[in-house]
Amino acid sequence: MARLLYGTPLARSSNDVAERGDGAIVLERLKKPIEPSHAADRVQRFLEDGKLRTVDDTDLEFQAQALLLHGDGPNAVGIAQAVRTMLERMQVAVRPAASLVGSALR
Repeated sequence: MARLLYGTPLARSSNDVAERGDGAIVLERLKKPIEPSHAADRVQRFLEDGKLRTVDDTDLEFQAQALLLHGDGPNAVGIAQAVRTMLERMQVAVRPAASLVGSALR
C-alpha cells in the first residue's frame, strides 16, 4: 500500500475509511459518521498486528510509516481525538508528516 508523496515512497494506513481486500479505498458520495472508538480500535489492531479488516471481511497485512486521517467526515474531529488518545495510551509518537519526508512538504 505504498503511495508517492512528493516523489517519496510512503506506506500509509487509512483507518477512518473502508478498504476492499485489494487495498482500494471504498469511496462514499456522502460521508457517514464513523464511531470514533471503531476508528481507534482499527488503528490499535493495525499497530499491534499489522492488519486492517476490509469490507470484504478479509485482512490486509502491511507495514506503514504513516497514519492518514481524513478530515472530511462529519465527525472527523471526534475520530482524530479518539485515535490521538489511543496513540498516547500506547505511547506512540505523533509527529507532523513533514518529519517523514523531510523538506519536500515545506
